[in-house]
Amino acid sequence: MDLREYLREIGHSYADLNRFGQGPNWRMRTTRVALHALGFKDDMLRHGIQREVFICELAHNALKLLHRGHGRPDLSSLLSAEEVANLAVERWMLPRSQRRPEFRAWTRESIEALLGNRRSELPTKLRLSA
Repeated sequence: MDLREYLREIGHSYADLNRFGQGPNWRMRTTRVALHALGFKDDMLRHGIQREVFICELAHNALKLLHRGHGRPDLSSLLSAEEVANLAVERWMLPRSQRRPEFRAWTRESIEALLGNRRSELPTKLRLSA
């Protein structure tokens, strides 16, 4: 909302291009345009990380629904948000934290350097894994 307000202030048309028929990913395009107008590098939104898909069966018929492309989950077997969160922590977060413990060395400055694409400012330990 702040980026949209900024675009309105500078008179940019993307500020209010959020209705059906105005193209896909308008939030991403609006964010990109606003960050560019603020002087950030064009590649700031390109993190270079391959996207991963994580699957959790929220209900016992979840896979069947995904294969068919329609239907409703069996509400009697639907997992709670807490159950899903616990599954994610156990399945993906803890194992990754054990395989990649360098996250313990992250600081606000190192994250800002990564976001600003200033890898030369990173400590060597983080620079190698970034």
